[in-house]
Amino acid sequence: MATAQSTGTDLHDEPQASGPVASRPEPALASGAAPLDGVDPPRLTLWHRIAGIDPRHLDGWRRRSPGLRGLKVDLPIAALVVGMMVLTERYNVAIVSTADVPEESVAMYLSEPWTVWVIPAMFFAAFALRRVLPIVTVIIGVVAFLAGQVAPYGEHLFTQIACFVLIFSGAAWSPRRVLVSAVNLVILLVFLASGLMSVVAYLRLGEVTGEATALSFVFSLFANLLYVLAAAVLGSNEYRRAGNEDLLAVRTAELRERTEALEAERRVVAEQAVRLDRIEIARELHDVVAHHVSLMGLQAAAARRSLASAPERPERAVQALLAVEESARSAITELQLVLTTLRSPASEMSDRVAGAGAGGSGTSAAHGNAAAPAAGSSVAPSTLSVEEIPALIDSVRAAGMSVSYREIGDARPMSGVTGLTLYRILQEALTNAQKHAGPGADVDVRVRHLGREVELDVTNGPRAPGHRAPRGGGRGIVGMRERATAIGGTLEAGPRSAELGGGFRVVARLPLAA
Repeated sequence: MATAQSTGTDLHDEPQASGPVASRPEPALASGAAPLDGVDPPRLTLWHRIAGIDPRHLDGWRRRSPGLRGLKVDLPIAALVVGMMVLTERYNVAIVSTADVPEESVAMYLSEPWTVWVIPAMFFAAFALRRVLPIVTVIIGVVAFLAGQVAPYGEHLFTQIACFVLIFSGAAWSPRRVLVSAVNLVILLVFLASGLMSVVAYLRLGEVTGEATALSFVFSLFANLLYVLAAAVLGSNEYRRAGNEDLLAVRTAELRERTEALEAERRVVAEQAVRLDRIEIARELHDVVAHHVSLMGLQAAAARRSLASAPERPERAVQALLAVEESARSAITELQLVLTTLRSPASEMSDRVAGAGAGGSGTSAAHGNAAAPAAGSSVAPSTLSVEEIPALIDSVRAAGMSVSYREIGDARPMSGVTGLTLYRILQEALTNAQKHAGPGADVDVRVRHLGREVELDVTNGPRAPGHRAPRGGGRGIVGMRERATAIGGTLEAGPRSAELGGGFRVVARLPLAA
């Protein structure tokens, strides 16, 4: 996997995930899971829908039983259902014994003595264990239901509800999908046969005759078919939903792992970029320091020659030595700036980079940019200053940008490092205006001389129609701000409101004597 590198300067960047900084294996997808590359998953076949399985499920996935924890929920439900079953059966007996019920209907509401206890007990056990032993409890529930029809048992509403729930639970919780599908098929056949036998029994008793015969057969088939299929299909769908939920949890964990890995890699890239920025800034400051040291050598030599040629006139040597002293102070101050830049923690600055953009391509102002209209690459850093700004503006205009430039206030002497910083911040701001607003953008540059400070104000208009700004890491603003902070200045940058015409603005305030 290729190493991500900083390749350009970005000011108005949008967040973008970067590639990893070093080769590392990506988190492997769980076996059997559909890939995270947008490939369409396989379609569900009829068997998949009947059995409640999904080819996208993890290999070897089985729905886990809640175990004893499930009993805390299922036991009260079982007690409630069976309690209603017993109360309804007792109520039916009371109604039959007190009300004027037709003799042919009395058998429907009376129970064999053994069924009063056995059938509710079977349903209670099945309901309580329906998620622990799903197939066994289905069989128990169906046997209890059919026994209540044959014996008979004088309650019909809650026994039907309980049997339906048990068939549903078997299909929803059993990991043995072939077996549970076979059991449901057998239950369906048994219920169809039971319904047909009931119709035949009514025919023999003469309760169904003539045209009602066909209707009775159709109704019995349809009711039993719908009853079993609805419970089985709903249960299978619930099993498939649980599998998809677990798959989603695995996918989410994988994506979270990838996100955390990318975040760590982004921070590494950001810290590396900040270190490179500081090294470049330190190099330029070193050039400025070297310039002052060279001046010190020349001035010291001038003082020596003055004393040698005219010892009776020491004032000329004194002036040269004062210049040496001033150059020494400037060199020490700028050397301290170099040390401050290199010693400040990169991790703090990388967090600021993260706030500006998520690790796309981009560098700070320190690196310069090949796309810049005038990178100043042919000029030694020690000679870059406010005096070079007109030449920079001209080169930008020659590249097609409309730039207005004004100096406000009386210019005052400033240190070499302040002039260099001002030049570099302006260069970066112009480069990014061209990159993000377009080569034909209108840019307004103002340099204000404010007593002990100098202020640089760069404003560009909104993005040109049809221009697509590159995405990047947001380290342009960070680099400019770090340059300003290194010499005791401040920098503010951000988009302008629509009421002010939109676009972007950069304002830097720098001390004259850094």
